[in-house]
Amino acid sequence: MKEWKDRVRSILMIYIQEYGLGRIIGPKINWSGVSRSDEWLMQHFRNPAGLVPNSIMPIFPFDDSKFYALTSMLDALSKVNRDRVREIWNHDGFSPRKAYDIFCSSCHGDQLNGNGVVAEWIYPVPKNLRNSEFLRNLTKENAINSIKHGIKGTPMAPWGEFKGETTNGTTGDNTPALTQNEIEKIVDWIFTAVSGDRINQQTNQVSKWDYDLKAVHDELKGVKIESLNEDSSDSLFNRKQMINQPVTTPTLEYFIDKKYFTEENILQGKRFFELNCASCHGKEADGAGARGSVMLDARPRNLTNAEWLGTKDDLQILRSIKYGVPGTSMGAWGDLTSPLQRIQLAIFIRSLNIEALLRQKLNSVIYDALDSNIFFLEKLRGKDPSQMIKLENQINALEQPEKDDEKSVANFKEKLALKQKLALLKTEDNKLTTLQDLMKEEKKIYMQMGLDFLAKQLPTEVFDTYLKLVALNRNRFRVENEKLIMNDISNIKESILKLRDQIATELDKKAAILKNSEAENAALEIKGYEKLKNSLFSGLKTIFELINTERQVINQ
Repeated sequence: MKEWKDRVRSILMIYIQEYGLGRIIGPKINWSGVSRSDEWLMQHFRNPAGLVPNSIMPIFPFDDSKFYALTSMLDALSKVNRDRVREIWNHDGFSPRKAYDIFCSSCHGDQLNGNGVVAEWIYPVPKNLRNSEFLRNLTKENAINSIKHGIKGTPMAPWGEFKGETTNGTTGDNTPALTQNEIEKIVDWIFTAVSGDRINQQTNQVSKWDYDLKAVHDELKGVKIESLNEDSSDSLFNRKQMINQPVTTPTLEYFIDKKYFTEENILQGKRFFELNCASCHGKEADGAGARGSVMLDARPRNLTNAEWLGTKDDLQILRSIKYGVPGTSMGAWGDLTSPLQRIQLAIFIRSLNIEALLRQKLNSVIYDALDSNIFFLEKLRGKDPSQMIKLENQINALEQPEKDDEKSVANFKEKLALKQKLALLKTEDNKLTTLQDLMKEEKKIYMQMGLDFLAKQLPTEVFDTYLKLVALNRNRFRVENEKLIMNDISNIKESILKLRDQIATELDKKAAILKNSEAENAALEIKGYEKLKNSLFSGLKTIFELINTERQVINQ
């Protein structure tokens, strides 16, 4: 405990020296337990910059048990804050101005001009909500969706969403920080400052958002995309699920077919980007171009921000290239580019993030399947510390010598009984700790195998099969009559083995194709596939051994 307090004090002193005592440099965390999922909070604690690029929050040297405790604290604190604000609104009525002050002003500023007290510390720069051109082309519909569902990869939280079960095992209710009606009132209030007669309510009232699949295909009539002998107008897009599926979009969206991700198309897109886009977006597409530093209202977008890009399909990327982002420095390139150039540019941008998006998907599935079990055990552990501390205090109180022999004997017997009870609690706590360690070892193996699959750049279908395999590990434990029980996994094991064999078959097919290839590195590639298959079999074997050990620990 002393070591932990010393660490916290050291971090606090660094903060004070760097930023000053009491200075606000980030969004309000006392609402994050309502607006953010527990998965998001845990991943953010582990790697802040992984979810919010350019985050100045350091990676703290704590284990997951500390992050679990912090997440549980934020869940409880946020619920209290939300309920108290709702009491005020129920009594005085809802005020858009007051709601803005509570939820928005620290980033977007008291006067809505994007210069809130934390604006200089966060990326992207908060939007200037006094910019009439930006708001008019954003439309009220998109503004409502941005407040309700947030913007992934940015500090913009989903103020209108609520979560289900939390890390501490309680069930979240269905009351968000802001209701749909309240969000609409805030947006109406913000748009009262828009100059001009016309305010666009729906996205289809703006040319950019009315640019649909048919329009793209019409532009590409007769255009042949490099390296393919076919008309692209009918086969450019396929439909699939987005990596970071926003609540507001359909389940499937439009993505340029992977067969067009040829070396030539990516190279042409890169050349165009470096000549025309890098001065703002940076040569590495990270938003750090030379011209970006002088842009105040909206800095160039970091196009390697996988969390954000995972919410955009390729049709949306094409829209922004063709029509720009009115109210920002992102101009319309529709008259300066050909349809083919825009397609190649979108392919290049997407190619920068393919592995990062899949890694993000792997992290999410592992959290849902394995971390959920670890947190379930942590919740059970959390019930015992206070009881153990109480027993230890009682035992210490009985250590005081008594002059009365009968009193001394009574104290000794009571102390003995308390020690036995304490030993039992410690045994149960050690059992839970051991189970957590075993589950963490499982998680480590699954993560490493997933990273090996990513490194091999296998077809997405093979990787998705692996993710299905990992997802089968949900809900390993349950409690009945205050007793921890491990669920029967015989059926789950059978399903895991079937998926394993499917993956092995695909790896064998890839190796067989290479055996007939004259490529210089064919032999090396074949060994790579064999190694990957062997690690899959050996890794799952170890995992099943760990599961057997978990069952033995529970039955002790």
